[in-house]
Amino acid sequence: MSAWEIRIVGWGTAPASEFLANEQNWRVHTREQQSAILASIENVGLVGPCMVNLRNDEAWGIDKGIDTLIDGHCRVLLALRKSDEQPVPYFTVDLTPDEERIVLASYDPIGAMAVPDREKYAELVQAVESEDESILALLKACAGDTPMPAEESYPTEEPKTITCPECGAIF
Repeated sequence: MSAWEIRIVGWGTAPASEFLANEQNWRVHTREQQSAILASIENVGLVGPCMVNLRNDEAWGIDKGIDTLIDGHCRVLLALRKSDEQPVPYFTVDLTPDEERIVLASYDPIGAMAVPDREKYAELVQAVESEDESILALLKACAGDTPMPAEESYPTEEPKTITCPECGAIF
């Protein structure tokens, strides 16, 4: 049996302004999801790195060597709202155009295939101790105990969107 190929080729942190959105990103992050991710980051910190493709294969043509996000667009957007210099963790892969499309099309949907054990989740939520009411409300809503807070409880400013000048992708 052959070993699986490990495609992760590096790790690091970089200022939020150094990340380039993927022109093929198909995920849209709602205001509610952005608020939930922000509450988590503000309570615990960044615990998951973004995925960046180095694009070193000749098949990339004129896009060869242009490091591009595959996963983490929302985290970068939230970091940019805080500061262009906000450090964001990432790991790098080096994929061909076809491989990048496969990962873009399957990475989140595969994770979404998991089904919840509602009883275990409810026990986990009950064990969480936090003084932050927004995180407690979020967890209860995720457990299905209560509806998500009304939209007026979310930040009132219009979400800042950022358009990548190189590819036109919107964060």
